[in-house]
Amino acid sequence: MIFGDVFVIRRLDHCSRSVLDLYKIIETLNKKGVSVKATKQEIDTSTSSGKLVIELLSIVAEFERKARFDNEKTAMAL
Repeated sequence: MIFGDVFVIRRLDHCSRSVLDLYKIIETLNKKGVSVKATKQEIDTSTSSGKLVIELLSIVAEFERKARFDNEKTAMAL
């Protein structure tokens, strides 16, 4: 649900199943000037602590992407 320039959700995992997809969604919203607020987790991307959480999510998303690539590469080699 979007209220003005804030996208409000209860929990981040209600927005996406994948950390990578979640990060992409949040990044897209932020580029449009929309902050994200997860009420149950007390995350708000308009604050410095909320931005830190999102940056940490980006690190996890990158790890997830690389792990998926490695798994696909291993499966193709078999």
